[in-house]
Amino acid sequence: MGEVIAQVEGSKGMYDITMGNDGVVYCSCWAWKMSKERPKVCKHLTQFFAKAASKSTTPTPAPAVTGASTTGKYGTAKELIDAVDPSMWNEKEGA
Repeated sequence: MGEVIAQVEGSKGMYDITMGNDGVVYCSCWAWKMSKERPKVCKHLTQFFAKAASKSTTPTPAPAVTGASTTGKYGTAKELIDAVDPSMWNEKEGA
């Protein structure tokens, strides 16, 4: 399926955030599993990406390529996930 990239303690236990072999980021919580949004979301993934993005404080200019939708330091979710320090996710939810 992929590799667990972080563990988050939620109100009902520990949840795994996994980078699937298909490039999708998964959460093991029920909110993610039952999400009807595409791509699926939950508060754990939202917090995970927000914390990772906040670690990048140096703004970068938008690419010069016409039609490019990438802005910021991380061009893909994988680049963002690879830049995250996994030890920061061994903490209580909402901390």
